[in-house]
Amino acid sequence: MIAHNPSYALTVDGFDNTWGVHQQLMSFVKRVPRQQPRLNPPKTLDYSRRDIVFLIDGSDDSKKRFPDIKDFVQRIAAELNIASNKDHQVAVVQYSRDATVNFYLNSYSSKDDVLVSIKTMSHKFGRPLNTGKALAFVRDNVFSPTVGGRRKDLVPQYLYVFSGGRSEDDVREVGQSLKDNGIVTFTIGTKNSDTLEMQTISLIPNRNNSQFLQKADIVFLMDASDQSQANGRLVLDFIKEFVKRIEIDKVAVVQYSNDAEVSFNLDTYNTRDDIIKHIKMLRPKGGRPQYIGAALQFVKDNVFVSKAKDQHHHRKQILVVMTGGRSRDSPRGPASMLKAAGVVAFAIGSKMSNLSEMNIISSDKTTSVLCEDCSC
Repeated sequence: MIAHNPSYALTVDGFDNTWGVHQQLMSFVKRVPRQQPRLNPPKTLDYSRRDIVFLIDGSDDSKKRFPDIKDFVQRIAAELNIASNKDHQVAVVQYSRDATVNFYLNSYSSKDDVLVSIKTMSHKFGRPLNTGKALAFVRDNVFSPTVGGRRKDLVPQYLYVFSGGRSEDDVREVGQSLKDNGIVTFTIGTKNSDTLEMQTISLIPNRNNSQFLQKADIVFLMDASDQSQANGRLVLDFIKEFVKRIEIDKVAVVQYSNDAEVSFNLDTYNTRDDIIKHIKMLRPKGGRPQYIGAALQFVKDNVFVSKAKDQHHHRKQILVVMTGGRSRDSPRGPASMLKAAGVVAFAIGSKMSNLSEMNIISSDKTTSVLCEDCSC
């Protein structure tokens, strides 16, 4: 997950599991560097076009959450360029014991038709939850070229999986198969979902990706204001778990509220163990209100040094912004400068955050995520 081209905005209401967001970020980071050469680069994908499939838990247990999931999908679709030129295509599938297609990638050529279909779709019901079977169904029948799939035309394909519980069947083999087919999968789970299962679907280790990530600098800019104190430890745990799962040793953490403060810089530590040890000892700095714009400017000037002076100028530069509320200043100017400098930004916000601000910060609306009670 990425070009500086607004395409999608993800919003999650009523989901309190961190791992869905975690896996989205890690999947995105592994695909992000369009400004940098890849190891063993594949054919160039056409990122102006996208095939997007939503696989929704339609089982009996998901009945209460179904309106929230529909709202999530509607809000993403509303941001897409769905028209007769087919820049963006969307499909929706529900699953429980088996999978049922609500509409295929090529079913509609207008945004209005897509939005009406999402708004009026009924909950499928059924049990048990066979996530593996549903994933295989989507791979074989929904991303298929016969119903609008455009993999052969080098159109990137994305799958968003909403799961409200543990699958009754195995997801490992089909998870790897999706990755082998170039389908980027994101998982969004509730507290009843199986964490390992979600990780298996979204994150299957790839040695080439791990080697490439070793050439990345990642900066976490976290909201440490008084308003976000309750979730401060969760945010730090999120960062710790993220660092554990990636093969890189250049990480920085910056906290902000009314001002910004470096907890540790990119060159502070040389090993992942030392980074994790420091994260475990961190405490949110406190303060109010939140000035995201000033914090972004601080990161640009003090953490991401200019490429002309940077001894790691060949490395990817990635910024993960975690905010728990609306900013008192505008992030637009600093965010634009970071993008111009080649920094790829991801934004994670809570239900108190401003979606427009998240989209301004993010390199792509696909990398802008709002979650409720999910570590931010």
